Amino acid sequence: MEMSKLFIQTRLFIVVVMLILPFTLFAEEKKDEQPIQIEADNMKYFGDKLMSEFRGNVIVLKDGMKMTSEEMDVFFTPEREVKEIFSRGNVKIEKEGLLALSGKARIYQLEEKIVLTENAKVWQGDNYLEGDKVTLFNDNEKLFVDKGDQDKRVKIILAPQKEK
Repeated sequence: MEMSKLFIQTRLFIVVVMLILPFTLFAEEKKDEQPIQIEADNMKYFGDKLMSEFRGNVIVLKDGMKMTSEEMDVFFTPEREVKEIFSRGNVKIEKEGLLALSGKARIYQLEEKIVLTENAKVWQGDNYLEGDKVTLFNDNEKLFVDKGDQDKRVKIILAPQKEK
């Protein structure tokens, strides 16, 4: 019975994490969506390389989501659509009760996945998970958490459901 409860809580936590994380940040903009706002100390655009660099206190705001980092590179397709975003240096993602911290984050727009690396930690309410690498997929219910070196292990804390 307890194992079944734990399984349900684990699945619920994974689903909630996957639904809340900011894949929509870089999705094709719909008419009713808000624009992406990016602030940084410096910005450079390299048309020949199809990329932009943002340096120093980078802040990204989109649809109630906030992502901060020290640096961010945005890579574009030849059609100038966002293909990949690479943030590094104290990456922090906040949205609707979710907090994710890591040293680096890669958002693969076309594959619809986010990869958090370098001591990735994710909180959603009282639930928590950590690993050296956390990979979240938007298209289905998949979440991979990998340990780093031999001494470190994956850690997940599932809080009991609160009675209403």
